[in-house]
Amino acid sequence: YRDSLYGPTSIGNLVRTRPHVGSSAKFKISRDGNEMELAGVYDRRARDEVAIPTLQFDVAPRYLILGGLVFQELTGTYLQEWGDKWSERAPQRLVQLFSFQQEMKLDPKKKIVFLSQVLPSSMTAGYQHLSGLVLTGCNGKPVGSLEDLASIADAVSAGDLVFEFMDDPGKLVLDASEVKSGGAKLGKSYGIPALRKL
Repeated sequence: YRDSLYGPTSIGNLVRTRPHVGSSAKFKISRDGNEMELAGVYDRRARDEVAIPTLQFDVAPRYLILGGLVFQELTGTYLQEWGDKWSERAPQRLVQLFSFQQEMKLDPKKKIVFLSQVLPSSMTAGYQHLSGLVLTGCNGKPVGSLEDLASIADAVSAGDLVFEFMDDPGKLVLDASEVKSGGAKLGKSYGIPALRKL
């Protein structure tokens, strides 16, 4: 459309910048060849009413680092860190979940936990190229938040931590005792004062 101030611009600009919460709107739509006019009021859901919050400038990013695997909860703010063309540059599974969360009817009580990056360490050899993987479970238990993942990982002192993902490679395995014993060294090596911010 042609904006009076900026000239030709994306229709998304009109939808995102002009209305404000509480203002009324009229829309013309076409259904089965028939034009209809609908009226409504712009509303915005609170961040705890959605699985993936849009923008969070007032809250520091939450994370959990286990053996060099860095997990976060997906937000629109994270995706926008990929730049102007984030919808093309960011991992497409994350873009899809964010863009279609209403259509997919994602449970707002369950957050999208994903592997955002891998810090090279003796525990993560061969995993460094992985990122943007949606975590579905750990050790056979479902994960719906960083707190869930921390609770599962904290309960395992020996044996394996098996991280289950939506996409390939499907699973990653770390030695639980090595994750616990190597945490302080990992934090020191990368200058990370805390391996979790929940």
